[in-house]
Amino acid sequence: MDRVFKSEIGWWYHLLILVMMLLCVVSVLSQNVGMIITSLLASALILHVFFNTYYVVTTGGVLELYCSFFPGKR
Repeated sequence: MDRVFKSEIGWWYHLLILVMMLLCVVSVLSQNVGMIITSLLASALILHVFFNTYYVVTTGGVLELYCSFFPGKR
């Protein structure tokens, strides 16, 4: 059976998510539509990578890396 491991996330990535959240709040408060759309899209991309990065060790002993929408690596 394949074993799946969640990737470890560094402190800097948590800081990046916090900065993006603050940017979203500032853009909503300033009512700048372009900035709102850009910050929400960037936040969605960052969170998608955050929640969808993991490793799989197959029964054959092969290590596979999956990171969001990027192609998997062996």
